[in-house]
Amino acid sequence: MNFNDLPPDLGKHLAGPAGAGTALFFLKGTLRSYVGAFLGGWAMARYIAPVVHDVFPRLGAETSGFVVGLFGVIVVKKLFDTWEQFDAGTLLRDWVRKTLNLDKEKPL
Repeated sequence: MNFNDLPPDLGKHLAGPAGAGTALFFLKGTLRSYVGAFLGGWAMARYIAPVVHDVFPRLGAETSGFVVGLFGVIVVKKLFDTWEQFDAGTLLRDWVRKTLNLDKEKPL
C-alpha cells in the first residue's frame, strides 16, 4: 500500500477521533462512560471543528478537529459526572410519575 493511494482529506476525518482517543487516557470511569465520551467527542469534532476552523482560519482543519475532539471528550465526561451526581434519572422518573399521575409503588 502506498500513502499516495490514501484519500487526501483522510487526516481531516481522523483528527477528531484521534483527539477523542487521546483524551481517554486522562479520564477515569467505566467502559460505558468511556464509550459515551469518545462518541460525544467524535461527534463534537465532526460538527464543531469546521466552525472553529472558520473562526480561526490559521488553525488547520486537522488541528481544529483534534482540539475539539480532545476537549469534547472532557465536556461529555463532565456531563456524565453531573448526571450521576444529581441523580437526574431519579428526578426525571419522579417528574414523569407526577406529570402522568402514576402510582409511586408501581414501577415504570
